[in-house]
Amino acid sequence: MLVQRKIFSESDDKVCLFTYGSTGTANELASGNNYEHISMERDLRKADWGLCSHIQNTIQATDHEVDFMDALIVTSTYLINQINSINDKKEKKKISEGRRLIMVFSNLDNPVATDVAEMKDIIEGFKDNKIEIHFIGPNLSSAAVEDDNQPGPSTGASNSSNGGILKRKQIIK
Repeated sequence: MLVQRKIFSESDDKVCLFTYGSTGTANELASGNNYEHISMERDLRKADWGLCSHIQNTIQATDHEVDFMDALIVTSTYLINQINSINDKKEKKKISEGRRLIMVFSNLDNPVATDVAEMKDIIEGFKDNKIEIHFIGPNLSSAAVEDDNQPGPSTGASNSSNGGILKRKQIIK
């Protein structure tokens, strides 16, 4: 739906698509067991019907667990590298003044292995590079972030999964 809006609005915004929890691994930071099951599905360019079709017909849920912080690191590194590789001064200025947005569609139900100190450094890196992160998914309302005793469906996450809920709160806030 968001991609379709970009197409219909004839937006000049550029979009890339990464999946995490994917069966394969296709990203520039992958080495050994690091950043596994994170795949760049499409490079940074204007949204088009091919992207809509790819999302609708190709993206499938899997059972692979991935720390969403790893996915954010891979995605933000790619975004920064793409911005830094632009040689045209006019284009570079336009991008530096525009929004840098990463949208995460997830229930954030996977364990979080990143420790809190490292997470704070990563968040500072996002701020330094003017990257905004928006989370879209079930139980990600501000009320749910503030109060774990909120009635409603369970996310399946537990406090014992490396302090996962507390770490999620740190990022979402």
